Amino acid sequence: MRPLNVNQEGVLSSASVADRQRIAGASQRRNELSKLLFELASAVSSNVYLQSFQRRGQRIELKGVSQSRKSLQFLKVNLARSPSYEAPRVVEMQTVLQGGRDAHTFTLVGRTRKP
Repeated sequence: MRPLNVNQEGVLSSASVADRQRIAGASQRRNELSKLLFELASAVSSNVYLQSFQRRGQRIELKGVSQSRKSLQFLKVNLARSPSYEAPRVVEMQTVLQGGRDAHTFTLVGRTRKP
């Protein structure tokens, strides 16, 4: 068990500097992720449905279904214009029949911009 420390104001504290830095880092990452997801929601049109979003470091990968190639192109353009994303590109696309209509499953990759 960690000993309790008393700070200058006389408040007991058991959190070390390293603990506080980890908490601050986690809070910053949560804020960054919230911003990324907000901008992603703004970039997606009503004809695009996302099935997954993965982020590893600065690399992102989106998988989903688009009702048209134009809608997918619109998503790429919107992400490229976003202050948080860069270099979006479609690495896989397949046309499938969905509900009697053509749809396009896709995998799009890109990077997040450093703040």
